[in-house]
Amino acid sequence: MNFYEALGNAAINEENREDFKKLILKSESFIDDVLHEKLRERQKRRDEILQDIFDMEILVENLKLFINMKDQKEIETLTLLGCDSYVYADILDKNKIFIQIGYEFYLEMSLEDAIVFLKKKINLYEE
Repeated sequence: MNFYEALGNAAINEENREDFKKLILKSESFIDDVLHEKLRERQKRRDEILQDIFDMEILVENLKLFINMKDQKEIETLTLLGCDSYVYADILDKNKIFIQIGYEFYLEMSLEDAIVFLKKKINLYEE
């Protein structure tokens, strides 16, 4: 006996059996079409949030490295130009950084303030 027969046998009488099977098929179709799609959307959004958290944690660690390198005169780094194109750049002022605060807005902060800001943002994401 398969699942549909078991549920069909659970019906009160034989007249309700076909209606009950149709209801099961409609429910199965709803689950496949609607709920699975919503689940995929939420999983995609969850993955995006986890990636954002991961990126912010890496940035916090890099900022800590910059703080430890303050005594160096210049730091050479690779800077993303777009489309996976990079260029070498010299960082002359290591005391400030531009941090994206949302909606493609950036704010200039000290390294210490940037770390505090990013940690608060990570905590908000994790809640």
